[in-house]
Amino acid sequence: MSSTCDQAKEWMMRVIDHQASAEHRQALDTHLQSCQSCAAEFADFRHTKDVTDRMRSSMEFDAILDAIESGVLARVQRSLAWLLSGAGLMLIVCWSLVDVLLDESVPMAIRIGISMLGTGSLLFIIETVRWRRRTAPHDPYRSVIR
Repeated sequence: MSSTCDQAKEWMMRVIDHQASAEHRQALDTHLQSCQSCAAEFADFRHTKDVTDRMRSSMEFDAILDAIESGVLARVQRSLAWLLSGAGLMLIVCWSLVDVLLDESVPMAIRIGISMLGTGSLLFIIETVRWRRRTAPHDPYRSVIR
């Protein structure tokens, strides 16, 4: 590799980053016409730059989405949606359980089994909520987005 190639590699980075003067761009073009290995390397550099530029624009779009999703209105909507959905589900399940438990035509073994299942599920939900409230303030990944 000659010193001209070394100099051309330095110019390549400047040209790709749009920091090269007109004379450096001209000198690089002249060198690339006569040196195939530098021309191939320059093509690789341009390809890499194009890929990283597309990644950056994708990351900017993700940042916009994250800003929207982490806004107060979005959090309130999500919380309200979960609260209303959970309350509706609990109302339907409890109403159904009470209806089945009070129905004399349902065998006692099934009523006892449903009671045990309901009690166990309620205890599981309570413990999950308690665990989440205890550990959430200390979660090291709490601020990680995506």
